[in-house]
Amino acid sequence: MANCTSDLHLPAFFFHGLTGDPSNAVKYEQAFAVNDRALVALSFAPGAESVAALPTQIPKAIAQIREVVASDERFQNGYVFIGHSLGGIMARSVIEEMDDHQVHTLISLAAPQSGLFYGPQPEDTIPMQELQMFPTDIFDFATYQNDSNPAGLRGQAQRAFAELSVNKPELHEQFAFVNLGRFPANEVLLESNPFLPAINNVNKVDADDNQALKDAERRKQNFLKLHAAHFGYVGLRAFRDSNGNDAGGLENIRESVDKGGVGSGATA
Repeated sequence: MANCTSDLHLPAFFFHGLTGDPSNAVKYEQAFAVNDRALVALSFAPGAESVAALPTQIPKAIAQIREVVASDERFQNGYVFIGHSLGGIMARSVIEEMDDHQVHTLISLAAPQSGLFYGPQPEDTIPMQELQMFPTDIFDFATYQNDSNPAGLRGQAQRAFAELSVNKPELHEQFAFVNLGRFPANEVLLESNPFLPAINNVNKVDADDNQALKDAERRKQNFLKLHAAHFGYVGLRAFRDSNGNDAGGLENIRESVDKGGVGSGATA
């Protein structure tokens, strides 16, 4: 990465999570305002639009960011990206695909940077509720619910959903859930998922595919332009101790912001 310099006074862009909207950034805006710093909550895919395939969202995000930078001189000397949940991997994806970005620091909070894999563990019951937003005419998670065997059925649902993403490649062009799906069969994942392996720079590229090789190097160099990157997480203890309806650990994050430390104590 580039030599690190202070980002203390830089403005920021906020990427909301799945089905979120710019109003999710209100606490961040308040924290930044105390220090007379600007924060723009991006609105390129609010609400249900955020469920769309991530490759279709990235150009929209880049266009909005460029518009802000061109019209607001506060952003013309660099800025910070803050992304929560789905917004975290969106922020990183934008960095890799936006050749003219001036992102100084990436802050990713509870984001599925390596994809999503929800199996039989008790901790997966709340995140599974998000997956049930998937269109039931394509895949109905409700058919895998049974109080007598909840863990086993959740594992079966994960396998069936993984097989669906492999057997119906057109779904990768429609749904963020499918873009982020991950499963233990790594070779199958690399061959069937066109988004996640590419953005993680582990996709298979033929030695004579010059364009693919150039794209991989371009994404890598765009990421390395960062001065700093912080990846926050919600651990099992924090998850269990948090609000039962707080799937993304937002209450913990909000408390951190209220204390003046965005993402403090949650970086790895």
